[in-house]
Amino acid sequence: VGKNINIISQMRANTKNLKEPFFMIIGDSHAYSSYDAIANELKKTGYRTICISNNSIPPLIASGDSINDKVDKKNKTILNIIERVKPKKVIWISRGAIYESGNKFLLNSKSKNNQNNENYKIRNFYEHLEKTFRYFDKKNITLYFVLENPEMGFAPEDCLKRPLLNSPINLKCSIPKSLHLKRQEKFIYNVNKIASKYKNIRIIDANNVFCDEAACYAMKNGKLLYFDDNHLNLNGARLQATEIARQIFTNDK
Repeated sequence: VGKNINIISQMRANTKNLKEPFFMIIGDSHAYSSYDAIANELKKTGYRTICISNNSIPPLIASGDSINDKVDKKNKTILNIIERVKPKKVIWISRGAIYESGNKFLLNSKSKNNQNNENYKIRNFYEHLEKTFRYFDKKNITLYFVLENPEMGFAPEDCLKRPLLNSPINLKCSIPKSLHLKRQEKFIYNVNKIASKYKNIRIIDANNVFCDEAACYAMKNGKLLYFDDNHLNLNGARLQATEIARQIFTNDK
């Protein structure tokens, strides 16, 4: 895929034969976390999978002013790979609201995850996103944009009983669904509004596998679904992948 592949944070694939039907997954570290589960799910329907992603960087095409030199360089490399590989179907998996607002979602201010003060905010985020959607639409590439899984705001281990604690910190291992919706409301509205302009952009919301009417859960049937406060582990990724595949192949019939 080119001599600048070292610029990409992560790349994985379960095929070298691009004549086989395949999906490409792009995104930030969430894409990489979900790769194994999605690749296995897509394989059931005869598709192979290629994944290219960058930590903490959504694969946006800069509109007007650059995002920053580091981001532009990494994302141009992804774009160059897309131009060479020529996928017909692309799945986008990344974080959402944090890139628009720059604010983390934390329930516990003492969480170890609160020690990282990195600024995630991307100026003019929606302008960049629209240019990205326009690119895929003009290339006649179907882009499945997966809305972010619920951010938990606490470390998953806070759900577990530990010898030095009388009880878990978070007995329900969940957050109220209303908090998730409030956190993502503006982001989801704007993404859907932009996507509605382009026939090749499909929005996928797989969060029904994590949430019921009242809450969103970091644990189901005694199994943790999260690696940290926002990344899915393999259990969670499998739930997400099954729903992503269901929506893709149901809606594309």
